Amino acid sequence: MRISYVGNRSFKTRLAEFSYRDGEEEKFMEICRQLEELGYKVDTGVANWACIEVEDRQEYEQVARDYLKIKRTLNTRGD
Repeated sequence: MRISYVGNRSFKTRLAEFSYRDGEEEKFMEICRQLEELGYKVDTGVANWACIEVEDRQEYEQVARDYLKIKRTLNTRGD
């Protein structure tokens, strides 16, 4: 699973973009569920990919911190 920042000036869009491999979908969907509980709107409309629209790099950094915290928690639980 990965998270990256995508900014596109021509479309004025900035995203926290996620990707995951086949076999990681269940864990990834749990991460998305928890991110949504934190108030983020997660677009999961494409297989092995999701995104959250962000205002700027600073908001992306917050999303990334929340994502990594949730991911670490799941990894330590063994889910």
